[in-house]
Amino acid sequence: RIAEESFGGSVPIHSERIESIEMDLTSIPYDLIVGIDVIEHLADPVLLPKKCFEWLKAEGTLFLQTPNAGSIRRYLQRESWEQLAPDEHLFIHTAQSLKRLLESTGFREVEVIPFSGSTTDSPARSVAMKSIGTLLRWMGMNNGLWASARKGKE
Repeated sequence: RIAEESFGGSVPIHSERIESIEMDLTSIPYDLIVGIDVIEHLADPVLLPKKCFEWLKAEGTLFLQTPNAGSIRRYLQRESWEQLAPDEHLFIHTAQSLKRLLESTGFREVEVIPFSGSTTDSPARSVAMKSIGTLLRWMGMNNGLWASARKGKE
């Protein structure tokens, strides 16, 4: 809804379940497909990258955001980690597993970057959190993953 309001109909936006999309989206191939907090909810982990690969133009890009199974919080919180929600999050990836999945469905130039979305009100705490975030990113242990994958030339 927010995207539809923001772009005023100038950009095609599909907000239905990927499993139920019946129209042929290959007739108008896309330059970019964005999936924010989607892939972890699908019963078939290959469905999203496979469909997006079909729907993208040659050299089109898929951008995904998903929780990071390799995050420090996952290791520290163990079973109480909020992303472990079996009724909702059916598959949670590490950077390596997400990269392999995207490459196995035909994508090239796959880049997966760990990120943290934490914000703070305190300037001093903000500086400390940025330093910790940099260290966690270097270790690949931030809370989330951003992935971009490009479809090759046809």
